[in-house]
Amino acid sequence: MKSGEVLVTPRSAETVENLGAPSCYGTAEDYSIKADYDVFFKSSDGKKRLIKLPEINTFIVPENKQIELPVLNFDAFQVVIIAPQYTDCHGVSFYMIGIKDKVAIPFKFKTGDGTSESFSYAPNSELIIINNQLEVVQGLAAGNDEQKKLVFKPDFKNGTMQLVKSTTIRD
Repeated sequence: MKSGEVLVTPRSAETVENLGAPSCYGTAEDYSIKADYDVFFKSSDGKKRLIKLPEINTFIVPENKQIELPVLNFDAFQVVIIAPQYTDCHGVSFYMIGIKDKVAIPFKFKTGDGTSESFSYAPNSELIIINNQLEVVQGLAAGNDEQKKLVFKPDFKNGTMQLVKSTTIRD
């Protein structure tokens, strides 16, 4: 990133252990890495600023190595994705940090159900940018057998992703 980077740093000692049994969170061989984490933005000029997110205290990963945070590019800015778990039975929760001109802001997601600091996507799907909008395939949940593709329009100035379209995915 030209204007800086997002850093997830532990403020307490990390503990690393195998999950030990397969579950919605991963395979028995996957790793659970626990600590109390802070998220910082370090701008290209070296300044470091805390980004306020809800508490993150566990990452579930398939390999015990440094986690690479995915980056997506909109026309005028980038976003960094923080997903503490790489899989789930229903939906992979994530946070989104927008970066533009040495400024980083956490995005909120606005839907008809309200506003949330995080959102989720279906396991085995990816977040994508099409026509400068975020497309999310929503995971299935108990009592909900219809999968939807959601389209969000970004507003960097206000730090929001506004739901603009919802389409049911047919098999």
